[in-house]
Amino acid sequence: MSLTILFNKFSEKKKRIISRCVWDIFSRKAISDVPIRDALKEHGIFHNILTVGNNIVVLSHECLSNLSKIVDLIYSENKLCSQITRGDIHRKLINTYKKWILEERGVDSEAFVDEIVSGIFSTVSTFNYLIPMDGIELKDIDKIIIGKFYIQRPDRQLFQQLNIDEQIGTKSSYNMFNAPYWIIGAVNGSPDASRAKFERGVKIIVGMIAIYGCILYKTAFTESKVRTIDPPAHVSSTVHMLRWTDQYNNPSLSADYRFKQPLPFYLKDVEYFKKECFYDLMSACLEDKQLTQLQSAVYKSLYWMSDAYTEDNNVMCFVKLWTCIECFFSFDKNFKDMTKNLSAGMASILTFAGYGIVKTDDYTEFKKKITKLYGYRSKALHTAKFDHITSEHINELAQLVSWLILSMLALVDRGYTSLGEVREQVIRLDNIMCRR
Repeated sequence: MSLTILFNKFSEKKKRIISRCVWDIFSRKAISDVPIRDALKEHGIFHNILTVGNNIVVLSHECLSNLSKIVDLIYSENKLCSQITRGDIHRKLINTYKKWILEERGVDSEAFVDEIVSGIFSTVSTFNYLIPMDGIELKDIDKIIIGKFYIQRPDRQLFQQLNIDEQIGTKSSYNMFNAPYWIIGAVNGSPDASRAKFERGVKIIVGMIAIYGCILYKTAFTESKVRTIDPPAHVSSTVHMLRWTDQYNNPSLSADYRFKQPLPFYLKDVEYFKKECFYDLMSACLEDKQLTQLQSAVYKSLYWMSDAYTEDNNVMCFVKLWTCIECFFSFDKNFKDMTKNLSAGMASILTFAGYGIVKTDDYTEFKKKITKLYGYRSKALHTAKFDHITSEHINELAQLVSWLILSMLALVDRGYTSLGEVREQVIRLDNIMCRR
């Protein structure tokens, strides 16, 4: 990607700001006269000690501020931020800065930014990640494909193709990934950005599993725990992550910890999810593409569903489940009564969005139930109460959240794109039901 084109796409205001920043970091005022021993005590976004060749340079606070602004300006470009991290920009900026000082280059803001970003993009690739997964059990199916991710049983042949023991210098690396299943995904970005995207994708997949588990089994949310890279509250085993690029090159290993519990899935379950539960539409949330406002709300709710599912504290699990719901129904700041907002939203969507989870005759009573459940959440957050949430409360709410997310996907499938459209239908349907 040519950064000359990228720089030219900056707004004129951004160009002026970045040009001033670049000019200033190469001026005399970029260097501080603070003694090195005093400067070593000062830390910020950037350490103010810079080693350039054989010399140690103490940067001024103004220089540090300008370096930070350059990072922000580069990162603010949407085309960049999904592929790289702020840390990538920071590291390349500092290295380029030191290189230009040594070479005594003239000030050229466009060439400077060009060299930074082109250097960063040389690290961008499609990386494949693998981590063990426990807590799930594939009964009569070998693999579950979810977008560019898939869950499968361990396969020694993959390690033979990677030749990982020889490349990394380890012995029996396959044994480090000794778990019932693996989750593997291919993501694009720098090493840091791709790992972060992979871990977010895994979290969304765990949220999907939690939803489908709730649909299949009434107490799945509390009696099963699918675990991957997220550290659990109680450690009982070591788990490793494997990364490699195309053609099985550049493998690397890292370690984490967790414990295991199973959740069974059959082929017929996956087929049901694909036919009736918008499996492919939910999987699409993992793809690198622009999401509508409603799809973005689904994505956020999946994240919090995953976080609730892997939470061991009952109260926090319950609160996080409510966060899933609030992703859809806290869109209107004019709604002062959040409880009414949430109860009307849940009732109307679960009654009319397609699955008919709530019968029309039960509409009013269901709103009262939601109000009561939300009251439990309020007691936890506003009175510090912590012993009132039971497993039954969690399982009940988790099932409702699961059907809510699927119902929202049904609306996406019908062409809904914004939370405003959802709001309009919630108000219309609730008014009709309240007049009955």
